[in-house]
Amino acid sequence: MRRIHLKGDQCIYCGQLANTIEHFPPQSYCAGGFLLPACRECNTLAGTLYPTNFNKRVECVKNKLFQRHRKALEMPTWDIDDLNELEGNIKRNVKLWQNKKRIASNRIAWSAESYLCSIDRNNDFVRMDVEAGIIIAKEN
Repeated sequence: MRRIHLKGDQCIYCGQLANTIEHFPPQSYCAGGFLLPACRECNTLAGTLYPTNFNKRVECVKNKLFQRHRKALEMPTWDIDDLNELEGNIKRNVKLWQNKKRIASNRIAWSAESYLCSIDRNNDFVRMDVEAGIIIAKEN
């Protein structure tokens, strides 16, 4: 069996810059499947969980991202007027936390399924069984 390499610049799970390759299903599960772009954090979080169910795997990674970035995600959102009332280090720190919150929120909202379809534009390699939550290599 071989692995089909779907190339993309963004992480399949969160949309950040992809700097690793995700094996789906994991190599420990089987030799065939897909090589997908992933950031190091999401690839590590995915581990070997849900080796055959892509949707559950994505959901699990997003839950772990939420837990890891919970502090930033739970920060209140400051409007521009309130932010302008702050000064110095407090203002700088609030802006930093707001940026962390924005990035974490965007990562969790990222659509892995839509991105998977976009990197397999011609639908040459992937068939997605949405109800079963799996991606399947098409037979050539």
